[in-house]
Amino acid sequence: MGASSSSKQLFSLYRPQLQILGDTQMLSNVGKFSITLTISAVIGLINLPTQAALLVSSSGDNSVKQYDETTGAYIRDFVTAGSGGLASPQDLAIGPNGNLFVSSQLTNSVKEYDGITGEFIGDFVSADDGLRSPIGLSFGADGSLFVVSYQIPGANTDGVERGGILQYDGDTGKLLNSIITGAPGFSPAPLDVAVDGPSDNVYISESFRGFNPGGIREYDLVTNNFTGLQVGPAPLSTLPFSPQGLALEDNNLFFSNSQEVGLINLADNTVDSLFIDKGSGGLREAVGITIDKNDNLFVVSSATNNIKQYDGQTGDFLGDFIASGSGGLSRPTYITSANVPVPEPSSVLGAIALGGLFVGTAWQRRTIRKQSDSSIF
Repeated sequence: MGASSSSKQLFSLYRPQLQILGDTQMLSNVGKFSITLTISAVIGLINLPTQAALLVSSSGDNSVKQYDETTGAYIRDFVTAGSGGLASPQDLAIGPNGNLFVSSQLTNSVKEYDGITGEFIGDFVSADDGLRSPIGLSFGADGSLFVVSYQIPGANTDGVERGGILQYDGDTGKLLNSIITGAPGFSPAPLDVAVDGPSDNVYISESFRGFNPGGIREYDLVTNNFTGLQVGPAPLSTLPFSPQGLALEDNNLFFSNSQEVGLINLADNTVDSLFIDKGSGGLREAVGITIDKNDNLFVVSSATNNIKQYDGQTGDFLGDFIASGSGGLSRPTYITSANVPVPEPSSVLGAIALGGLFVGTAWQRRTIRKQSDSSIF
């Protein structure tokens, strides 16, 4: 493959210096080799390898942290603390354009970050677009962005402003649709949203709040109506029923609920509210969930500041995958997997330093030789 645009810009940047060095024809073969070594190393920084990683919202320090999906080791703050005004980060997802989108609850916005560098791009949607205290978000098969809005301006009953899901164009951020949740006179309590690609149905978790008993419902985007699926507290030991994080995998819909994780089989709508038993592995304040290609279920345990791993087939506890407070993790909320660059500074920067040393040595020898030649005359 040819050089990337970034690589070409790099060559343009250093071409004058390289031309001077090349025109003198005074550098040793070692010096010329060092130039090649240095350029190759810098290009290596531009074209970093990617691998599957876990991205976790850390609401305690307003950052998004990156961890190795195989070992759970901390890699870096993918989004640095407060970048772009990020405040109380909640759900996060990789968009169709490869960028990262994060709900910033305290700024009433969904922020967009570069999917390679993590640099802030801008507010994709904000309060001006009708958003209030966003939490969950998800992209549909058509690229639409669905965001939980704690309140939807103008949607009120008996003086109570109701919440729901706002659907935006995934390219422009234009508001396309509103899905009002809750019942008349009930407190709004939507928390998370998941969109099923094949059927394009929307699944919504609603927390226990006020007179709202909490539950999970399904919304049909074709008919613009809720379906018959409605999951509530059963058995009663699951009370108070406050389902929050949702994760879709084939016909399985996983949901977190305080100290447990439930499972809905969407093929027959059967429910196992205790797929992961209450407090299994020390789970406390379960929030976000994601599942990898090996059927490992990763659950955010917000109260213990770590990520717990469970068998996605049996619900058995496998261990603390990301240790408590790893990389400064504080009050984690949501989690997602993504293919993102993995920095390799030690080897690449070492090559740059070595190349620079050779260039400096060769240039010094050339200078000494010129001075010696001048002294003869």
